[in-house]
Amino acid sequence: MRKLLRDLAAWSQSIGFAPHPEFTAVERIFGDVNADASDAVFQFGCDGKPFYIPGPDEAAPLIRRRIKRLQEFLGNDGFGFEAAA
Repeated sequence: MRKLLRDLAAWSQSIGFAPHPEFTAVERIFGDVNADASDAVFQFGCDGKPFYIPGPDEAAPLIRRRIKRLQEFLGNDGFGFEAAA
């Protein structure tokens, strides 16, 4: 699990999203578990691309900011998006 958390944080940073401010505090729950001891490989996104599905409580300005960030880092076709129904 520690490796999953670290890999997800690194992947998120690579597409323009910094880890949550409490990332370091949350990671401490793993104690002395060595993430590098795992040979697990994780794939994030959908069909090789990030895929953004806004949550039910995300306001339109936040959604626009996140889409803009994805466009800046990945271009218009570098990610998937699904609007709320």
